[in-house]
Amino acid sequence: MTTRESLPQDVLEALSRGNKVEAIKCLRTRTGMGLKEAKELVDRHSTHATAPAPDISTRPVIPASVIAALSEGNKIEAIRLYREFAGTGLKEAKDAIDRLEVEHGTSRTELASGEVPRSRATWWLTLAISVACALAIYLLAT
Repeated sequence: MTTRESLPQDVLEALSRGNKVEAIKCLRTRTGMGLKEAKELVDRHSTHATAPAPDISTRPVIPASVIAALSEGNKIEAIRLYREFAGTGLKEAKDAIDRLEVEHGTSRTELASGEVPRSRATWWLTLAISVACALAIYLLAT
């Protein structure tokens, strides 16, 4: 079970001022927790509940710059920043960022503004036109 003392000092200070929103933001920044998980932990501590909570001391602290890059949709930058921070290889950093994406709900499945969906039909159409042009050139040459 997580005790009050295991929370980062800035989170405890925000809670002592009665500012839950700031406490949640600080906790997410310091631990890399998802919003729901951080809110539940802050709520438990602010109401003095005794329900078991995740042990944040075993979670790696993710720099805010990595989380910011990820939330802006810049996954490559997030991976680069994570590699610099953690000193890991490319695969380990990509796996960590993929996990963060899922935890923070920042996976981008929708298209960006102005982005056109990719379609295999376009590829097949281009191939068919190329074959038709090659066939026309061959027939005209003979």
